[in-house]
Amino acid sequence: MTYQAVIDVGSHEISMSIAQLRQRKPPKLLERVQRTVPAGSDTYRDGFISEAVLRQIVETLSLFRLKLQEYPDCQILATATSAIREAQNRAFILDQIERASGIKVRILSNNEEVGYQLLALGECSEAFREAIKKPSLILGLAAGSIQLSIFEDSHLLTSQNLRMGSLRIRALLSELAVHSRDFNQLIREYVSGDLANYRKFEPRAAEVQNFIIHGSGAGLTHLRKLSGLPPTGECRLSRRDFSRVLAMLRSRSEQSLVMEEGISDENASLLLPMALLIDEVFDLCDLDDALLPDVSLENGLLMEAAQQFSGRRYLRDPREDLYAASVELARRYQTDRLHSEQVARISLELFDQTQRLHRLKEEDRVMLQIGALLHNVGKYISMQDDDIFSYQIIKSAVIPGVSDSKLEFLANLIYYHNGNFTRKPNLQKYLQDEDKLDLMKLLALLSMANALDASHSQKIQKCRLSRDEDGSYVLNLYSSEDIMLEMWTLERHKALFQDVFGVSLQAKYREIKA
Repeated sequence: MTYQAVIDVGSHEISMSIAQLRQRKPPKLLERVQRTVPAGSDTYRDGFISEAVLRQIVETLSLFRLKLQEYPDCQILATATSAIREAQNRAFILDQIERASGIKVRILSNNEEVGYQLLALGECSEAFREAIKKPSLILGLAAGSIQLSIFEDSHLLTSQNLRMGSLRIRALLSELAVHSRDFNQLIREYVSGDLANYRKFEPRAAEVQNFIIHGSGAGLTHLRKLSGLPPTGECRLSRRDFSRVLAMLRSRSEQSLVMEEGISDENASLLLPMALLIDEVFDLCDLDDALLPDVSLENGLLMEAAQQFSGRRYLRDPREDLYAASVELARRYQTDRLHSEQVARISLELFDQTQRLHRLKEEDRVMLQIGALLHNVGKYISMQDDDIFSYQIIKSAVIPGVSDSKLEFLANLIYYHNGNFTRKPNLQKYLQDEDKLDLMKLLALLSMANALDASHSQKIQKCRLSRDEDGSYVLNLYSSEDIMLEMWTLERHKALFQDVFGVSLQAKYREIKA
């Protein structure tokens, strides 16, 4: 048997799921354990993780490692989110965790975190897959932040991260609690401020037909119980039942929740901030109920592990969200859609026909496609300095599933999309060394594809690359129109292709009779 353990070092809890990986089947969950460790309290309040919290993390992971001795040859994947990601001393923390517990923890970017959450929803919840066929608002709850995503026709339209999770709110506002006459109202005002901006930014949120709430941790489990719902499994939460629970939380002390409901001190203090967040989003979408899928970040990690183990196909390909998010970003910054799609099409044609030259992977092809779709987003801000603004837009964008290093790669691809490396500032210095050659290869293709739609008129109908007997390459350009501008522009941009791949290239016009 093949066992896989995934560990989520979260902002409020550390949890581990152990599953059996099977050929062409979803992973079979065998066991799940968790422990409350409020690492985010330190980070969100002080900016670093304390020695006391570090000891709790190490102790918990050491216990998890002992547990895994029950599963022979179990593979371990441990990830961390915002509590460690935002800590100023994260490098020291990760090193000490690995040395003391023997477990190497990888920090997920917010984009990766969103990608795994959407993967979990798409693979584990049929109700989610059905709901997003119609306009739907998805609220992802975490201790450090919330994620608001909008779907329609099964496609992701937009996703925004707001740094106001329940633990972060409690940590930031705790010093005001003793001075405030109405702490509940103070929390609501804090939450409403950011959501007011979101309402202006994304008016489609008020027009959705489905509201979906997901998140791991004890908070949602306690909310389910207080609402009379089962603690696990997929269910629906009515606005009426939720309002009743919210009124109860606002009127009762944390101590009464501990004594009468059996909720721990640590979790009791987070219920009201979480409930107020949910209430604000309920007001935003103005619906009568919400779907509560029973999924977590760990489900997404396990689904990816299962796919890598056996090649199992996803029920919902996560690359669809990657592509859809890019298309939406291009729309938001009002790029020339037809031009971007033409450049993307030609880029992919060139990529597929030069496989023997570049020897790149499928993920590089995806980066090329996204780079082509977004190469002009900066023109929304400045026609003259669009390259640097494009870079900054990409670095700030929510593109699900993309790591920080890949986001830097993509931003560089777009910054240098015309193949001009004399531009300043020099941003390649932020790339990992092994990525720089791959960047050059993709730029060789992207700069030529962009040149082949210099008129923004989509004149080139297809490109076919052939090789002459002397080893030189010929790019045959098929069109029924005059492509003199495209041919001239290509001549000015083909040098990078020739230098990177060590070949000569000439273009030939192949007329298509109308």
